[in-house]
Amino acid sequence: MLPVSLSVHSIDPQDYQFLMQMKNNNIEWIEVSCCKNHQTIDQSQKLCDVAVKNGLKLGSIHIPFGKDWYLSAPNEQERQEHVKKTIPFIKLAGEYGIRNAVVHPSMEPLPDEQRSAQIISIKKSIHELCDVCEQYAVTLAVENLPRTCLCNTSDETLDIVTSDPRAKICLDFNHILNDSPVEFIKKTGHLIRSLHISDYDGVDERHWIPGEGVLNFKEIINALKQSGYCGIYNLECKKRKDGTDASNPVEIVSAFYKTLK
Repeated sequence: MLPVSLSVHSIDPQDYQFLMQMKNNNIEWIEVSCCKNHQTIDQSQKLCDVAVKNGLKLGSIHIPFGKDWYLSAPNEQERQEHVKKTIPFIKLAGEYGIRNAVVHPSMEPLPDEQRSAQIISIKKSIHELCDVCEQYAVTLAVENLPRTCLCNTSDETLDIVTSDPRAKICLDFNHILNDSPVEFIKKTGHLIRSLHISDYDGVDERHWIPGEGVLNFKEIINALKQSGYCGIYNLECKKRKDGTDASNPVEIVSAFYKTLK
């Protein structure tokens, strides 16, 4: 069976219960997702501590994103400030042996007239963060994003990520809106280092449990294997199609495996 991981956001009671369910059902790996209730380094470290103490393995860290983590900011001073804020999370990854640090390349909406300037900015940030990652044996994985964000096509993702040969890609299935998933993988597969797996309707990101949307997971996973991907299959599912929370790790993992039969 494919090695799977699940994105975990915090040690709040609901997320702690999620962790314990993982442990009790032999789901070994997590992504430390610093994107919900614990965007401070201390809170992220607490999650790492709790996971490790309970025998779970840390596969990747999802660095915070949004207006306070604006790595493509066209204003140089602002960009440098946000790069500086990102560095402690890379250091944290190194301390815990986490090999992949996932970053969002931009915010949204991104006006067309700013796109070129923000591409220049994100390439600077990627280079600077790769320098830090190298010190801690961590790989920077730039996530493809939807809608008007940077990296919203395979071609733009390639242009941005290959600006530094040390950078790689975190492929988010739900963010592929302008290519087919298989087409995206064929173009970028040699650079894919990390995954965010969930299902959607093909119109916008939904982060549904696998099997509830339109994705052909067999086809996508075969494309990943053919591209040489041999990493962990990280599931980042937030909701069921009916809008209820995806809060049972066993259900999520079982649904994923079911789509591959």
